[in-house]
Amino acid sequence: MNEEVLRHTLLSDDMLSKVGAAFDKGVDRLLHEDKSLHELLTYFMNGEELENAESQVKAEIAKMVTENLTSADLGQKIAHMAVNHAIEKMKNGLLGFFHIDKLLGSLRTSAEDMLAKNIDEMLASNAADMVAALVDNSIDNLTNSSVSSLLANREEQIASARNTVLYMYRHTVENHLPAMLASLDIKRIIEDRINGMDVMEVEQLIFEVMDKELTAIIRLGILLGFIMGCLNCLFL
Repeated sequence: MNEEVLRHTLLSDDMLSKVGAAFDKGVDRLLHEDKSLHELLTYFMNGEELENAESQVKAEIAKMVTENLTSADLGQKIAHMAVNHAIEKMKNGLLGFFHIDKLLGSLRTSAEDMLAKNIDEMLASNAADMVAALVDNSIDNLTNSSVSSLLANREEQIASARNTVLYMYRHTVENHLPAMLASLDIKRIIEDRINGMDVMEVEQLIFEVMDKELTAIIRLGILLGFIMGCLNCLFL
């Protein structure tokens, strides 16, 4: 039971096939699962733990999205798009005859700065609440959906997940097997198991092994005796 033997066994084609088959079996079961994702997760954690986990996920996602919105110069980008759209509408409309678009074009920078400032102030005041509401609604819709509906028509993602599982399994065996064996200390486990046995139990094990070996020796002796007897009769 050394490292090389275990690595060869755990990374054999047969073992990798078993890991892949186990993944396929689990996915097939989930594809026919009518329970919601929330109900499925209750098998792994209790209601309070699940609720706390969902709240934490919602808070982290909302925080990340809000920070990205407020730090992405979104106000200036929206203002630039809005002013350009307004000028194009005037240029192509009735006011184009009066060259109002040219007048507004000269005021583009001031208009964009003023509009961007108002948008940034609005985002600073309302973005957190708006994003939190959207995230809460999206997460609730996700967790309340059936597992089968979430996996439907996702063959490519499932295949990718299968490859990832196999990669993680191989990576774990190849890179962490020595540490795992060191922490297990198989030799000491066997010694402790033997030392923990009752004397009668050890004696029974020994007799079972001896019985098999003695039976084999007796049968071999009978066979050899028969052969020697036949050869003796032949020569004499």
